[in-house]
Amino acid sequence: METNTQVQEQKPSMLGFLTSPKEQLERLKVKPTFWLPLIIYVVILSALSIAQSYYTLYENPDVILQTLPAEQRESVSQSQNLMNESMKNMQFIGSAIVSPIVFAVVPLFVAFFYWLMQKIFGGKATFKQMFALQAHLLLFAVLSTLIGTVLLFVADIYGEGLASLAVFVSEPGMLKNILSLFDVFNLWGLFITSLGLIILAHLSKGKALTIVGISFTLQILFIIAVTKLADMVSSLTGGM
Repeated sequence: METNTQVQEQKPSMLGFLTSPKEQLERLKVKPTFWLPLIIYVVILSALSIAQSYYTLYENPDVILQTLPAEQRESVSQSQNLMNESMKNMQFIGSAIVSPIVFAVVPLFVAFFYWLMQKIFGGKATFKQMFALQAHLLLFAVLSTLIGTVLLFVADIYGEGLASLAVFVSEPGMLKNILSLFDVFNLWGLFITSLGLIILAHLSKGKALTIVGISFTLQILFIIAVTKLADMVSSLTGGM
């Protein structure tokens, strides 16, 4: 009992979610801290995103083409050739400004989603606890993005990680985009989220898994919608 009390009195460890997630969730339940992990992870994610943007704009713009279906590559390549230096600079600056905002805001919306869902299922977690959990889970986004950045700079591979099932599909498209969600970091994050719903919200395993299942289904639907929208925009611009 004394050991458990000592564990709960400590702040959750940022890297501890890799090795001892249950212990960190017990700590987070008592001390839902979020500023330090949020700031550190947003800075790292922004730096990696900016590095990728720089590489794909200035060093090797053609690397983007490998993420597109064959019928879209020619039109995109032509668009890239029309971009002058000032347009590239504007796009790069825009990416540098938008990236940290997106990385900071997304955990807020995700936390609200899980907070609302657990309330619907009779959970007792506070919004601060759910937000603290999502801030710490940015660790997995950092690891996934880091792998992607290394692959981009070392092997000119863009848009997929070795930890994703997307590597088994060579042709870009809907299937590849959906399989990219089956990433070890994304799945591990969902697993810890389910543990969080059990520990923080006092939900049963069944309810926790149901909420996480709904979340994962929404991710798939989002990927489908974005892919279809991109295809529609490409077909419209290609016909001009």
